[in-house]
Amino acid sequence: MDLRIFLEAQPHTLLVGDEDLAQSLLATYQRHLGSPIVEWRPPAPLKAPPVGTLVIWDVDRLNALQQRACLAWMDRHAAAVQVISVAARTIFPLVQARAFMPELYYRLNTICLPLTRNAAVLIVPNPGNREHVVASPWTRSAQPATRVRCRPPSGSGS
Repeated sequence: MDLRIFLEAQPHTLLVGDEDLAQSLLATYQRHLGSPIVEWRPPAPLKAPPVGTLVIWDVDRLNALQQRACLAWMDRHAAAVQVISVAARTIFPLVQARAFMPELYYRLNTICLPLTRNAAVLIVPNPGNREHVVASPWTRSAQPATRVRCRPPSGSGS
C-alpha cells in the first residue's frame, strides 16, 4: 500500500494535524485532485461542487446543524466528489462523546492521514477484521509499515 490510493482512487480522506501541514500536502498533490477544488470553512454556508474536490477545514469544530448539512450533501453528491476534511485533533473521541455524528465520521474517514512534522501515516479502515493498514505516503513502499487495532462502529455486532 502506498500514496497511490490517495492519488489515484481519490477516496474521502481525513487529514488530522496541523493546518499548515495539511495545506502543504494539498498544494503538493493538487494536480491529483479533481477540479474544481472548493474549500469550506464553517461557519460559512456549505456551497460544495457537484463534481471535483471539497476540502472541509476544521471538521472537528462542526456543530450539529453543520454536520447534518454535510451528511445530507454527501448523500447527494459524494460519489462524484472527493471530500478531504481537515481536523486539528482526532475526531473519534467526539464520536464517542456523541458530539460528532458517527455516520458522518465514517463517511469522511475512508482514509485517515495523521500529519506530523516529519512524516504522515496513511490509515485505511478494514472493517472486516477491525484493523487499519498503516503505511507512509512519503515512500513508494508497497508494504504496510504496521497494523493498528481500532474499535468497530457501535452496533456492528463485532
